[in-house]
Amino acid sequence: MFDGCDGLESRIADLTGREVDRLHPVQGGYTNACRRIVRFRDGDTAFAKCATDRRTSAWLHSEISVYRQLSDDFMAAVLAWDEEEPPLLILEDLSGYPWPPPWTASRVDMVLDSLATIHKSQASVPEYQENFTHRSWHEVAAHPEAFLSIRVASESWLAKCLPALLEAHDSVEPEGKALVHLDVRSDNICFRAGRAVLIDWNNACFGNPDLDIAFWLPGLRHEGGPPPQDILPDAGHLASYVTGYFASRAGLPDLPHTPLVRELQKDQLIAGLQWTVRELGLPEPDMMGS
Repeated sequence: MFDGCDGLESRIADLTGREVDRLHPVQGGYTNACRRIVRFRDGDTAFAKCATDRRTSAWLHSEISVYRQLSDDFMAAVLAWDEEEPPLLILEDLSGYPWPPPWTASRVDMVLDSLATIHKSQASVPEYQENFTHRSWHEVAAHPEAFLSIRVASESWLAKCLPALLEAHDSVEPEGKALVHLDVRSDNICFRAGRAVLIDWNNACFGNPDLDIAFWLPGLRHEGGPPPQDILPDAGHLASYVTGYFASRAGLPDLPHTPLVRELQKDQLIAGLQWTVRELGLPEPDMMGS
């Protein structure tokens, strides 16, 4: 563990060659990285993200690897990078642009257009991460207590529906040759000049491009966006795959440095379950909303 915010102002000044006026903490977010809006003496601004532990350090190294390979209007511009521990990434400040929600049809289309471009982009990234595969309905089947503790579905509902959920999950082929972001959600998206810009690239890998969209849809629906089936029709297998991930996570104990994650996963689970049961023709979870 290290304090990524310690001495941050002087590090930024040294990296950029510019005098720093002040740093503003960034609200929200689901990791414990140190995040600041930087205001320089000349009035310009930037966004700084610094690691606070070994995990966020590894994420930043993965993220800068992608930024070094890609440069397009769906990405933020890199202003500076310092790989000395704790690593520090400085990007252009996007806080002045609109961020969702609310969602409109044009905003949804902008995200889909940017994802289509990303999926055709070329970069050297890892293969699809197996940890997503293991966090699934298979884990719920083996250890159902955490899922049942959320009280969105009963034990009898789970027993009745698990065979169909598992079968649908297992029919998905997560591997692929497309570059996928794999963390598409509203706090990682803003809109600039008619284009969706995505941030937080530490999960980028080669995989099935439909998963980028499928993992986004439950959160999109929860935030007032269109039903998932309007964007990915006849995709019960993908619905089960992504919902199984949230089902296996949402009921676990809070993470000490990211206490907001479990509530986010619960919201995505509820929206994902509604999508999944509709597409697979399963009964509604019998405790939803209780």
